[in-house]
Order: sequence, then structure tokens, then C-alpha cells
Amino acid sequence: DAADEGITVIAYDRLINGTENVDYYATFDNYLVGQLQGQYIVDQLDLDNAEGPFNLEPFGGSPDDNNAKFFFSGAWDVLKPYIDEGKLVVKSGKEPASNDDWASIGIQGWESAGAQDEMENRLATFYTDDQVDVVLSPNDSLAQGIAEALASSGYTPGTDWPLLTGQDADKASVINLLADKQ
Repeated sequence: DAADEGITVIAYDRLINGTENVDYYATFDNYLVGQLQGQYIVDQLDLDNAEGPFNLEPFGGSPDDNNAKFFFSGAWDVLKPYIDEGKLVVKSGKEPASNDDWASIGIQGWESAGAQDEMENRLATFYTDDQVDVVLSPNDSLAQGIAEALASSGYTPGTDWPLLTGQDADKASVINLLADKQ
């Protein structure tokens, strides 16, 4: 409708799909954001020097969001060599074969409840006798649900809490950061 009125259309942070009427698209380097999340995991676990293996559970963003693939691809390009080497193990089997398969672990609508349900399922199924060491979450809303699942499964911040990534600085996640939950 804006284009029909001669108004310039700028998509900010999210590409408006399904139309030719986008004049400009301004966003972050979402691939780099993913790479930084992946590199944070590498650095925090000291994957270049540590023997491992470490249990990783990866999550992807909403399959209908153009940005989600870029976040995941950036992180996966950093982490996949460590998975191939055996330093990172995805016990759940929720390990996309390639960057193009990221949607298989995506959480529709970036919903915290969806991430919580998925994490609770993974913990109850694959971690009855083991601990998850790190969770790749592309954003804070997923991280909040994952943190709730970890807490309800008995993980304790500062003791056995896994490394948990995210982004956006949502208020609830800032509180989680201060509580050593993210």
C-alpha cells in the first residue's frame, strides 16, 4: 500500500518477503552475529586446547524469518569443525547435516515456550545420565525458554549450568545474565 502511494519502503532488521516493493533493507550482519556466538562457545570451552567431548544442543530461529538462517549458518560454520572432530557432541541427534538444514531445529515464531518444550524433551530423552555442556540459542526469547527447561530439570547456575548463548538484551535475559543463567 505504501508503494502504491509513492512512499519509500525500508525494511529494518527483517526483510519483507513476498513483495517487490521494498526499496531499502537495513540490517545487521546476521551471519557475523552467528559467528560471534559460535566463537564465544569455542573460547569459553577452550575447544582449541580442551580434550572434550562437550555435549552441545543447537537451536535455530523461526523457519519463517529470513534472518534465522544467517544466525545459524554463522555459528554452524564455526562449530561444525569441532563436531566433526568429536570435541562437540550433539547427543539428541538434532544436528543439521548442513547450513541449509537449519530449519529442522528451528523454533517457530521464536517462541520461548516452544524452545522450553523442545529443551525439556531433549533433556528427558538424552540426558538422564549425562549433562548438557552448551546450548546454542540464536536469540534471547529462545534462551529464556531453554533456561526455564534447564532449571526445571535440576540444573543449578554456577554449579552445572551449561553455557547458553543468545542476543537482543531482552529484560528477562539481562536478569538471566546477572543470575549466571545465560
